[in-house]
Amino acid sequence: MARPLRVVRAGGWYHVFSRGLNHMQLYRDDRDREHLLELLEDFVGRYGVRLHAYVLMDTHYHLVVETPEPNLSRAMQWLNLSYAAWFNVRHGRNGPVFQRPFRAVPVENAAWSYELSVYVHLNPLRIAAFRLSKPERKAAAAGSGRPPSDVEVRERLARLRQYRWSSYGSYAGYAAAPPWLTTAPLLDRAARVPAHQAQAYRRHVQSRLRQGAPEPKWEALREGAGDRQRDFRGASQADGGRRGPGAGDGRQAPGGGAGDDGGCDRGGRTGQGRALGSIPRPPRRRRGGPGDVAGEATHGADPA
Repeated sequence: MARPLRVVRAGGWYHVFSRGLNHMQLYRDDRDREHLLELLEDFVGRYGVRLHAYVLMDTHYHLVVETPEPNLSRAMQWLNLSYAAWFNVRHGRNGPVFQRPFRAVPVENAAWSYELSVYVHLNPLRIAAFRLSKPERKAAAAGSGRPPSDVEVRERLARLRQYRWSSYGSYAGYAAAPPWLTTAPLLDRAARVPAHQAQAYRRHVQSRLRQGAPEPKWEALREGAGDRQRDFRGASQADGGRRGPGAGDGRQAPGGGAGDDGGCDRGGRTGQGRALGSIPRPPRRRRGGPGDVAGEATHGADPA
């Protein structure tokens, strides 16, 4: 099956993430992490994108990116290739470093990007040691897990404060934001008064931790989209390759892989079929027009 067309959008917001090949460690020491942060600074300067939040994990990274120009694909290609070349030379290895082309999920606007930034910053806690692994989060969402104790919440908050490789410190007021990190649009949504914004952001994160750090709605939708895509592929193969009802009609489920670049290049992966939940299917649009590809997947719409 051909990969879906990338989304073309100027002024778009994206949740961008990229993983190491076969879940390999992307960084062997802190110098590797520091170099990726140096590249993020160049990424902003070279391509004019706005980086709103980031976190570097052992096997992957997450970014919240805004693109005044529709050039995310070019910018991300430069970022990943630059890091891979440097990593290979430094560690005497050959071959790819990243598993596949980056994935980028469009976000409707800054209102949803605020909640996305919290999700990104909570990634260092999504492990079994803090009772926030994926099975434990699913159990909590189903009502079968116990709420975290005050001690657990304090331990989680301490972990976030101590974690050096994310932008959380700049949002929570523990560190000054570097010039290449844009925090004002999202902090303005935490509180109107600048002096209160860091405290309001910390309180929002703490409230999420007391709830067990539930998955955002779009994460569940993205996982469901992957399941539907696998079902679609199996049905298509069993039917001799014929495409089932609704296939090829341009619809995408929220959370599908989408990038952008000033043309209709291909990359990323997404599910087929109609989006679940309360997020309406976006209107169909002509390819090549000033907007996006028909059936663009988004993280949601601004609440009424």
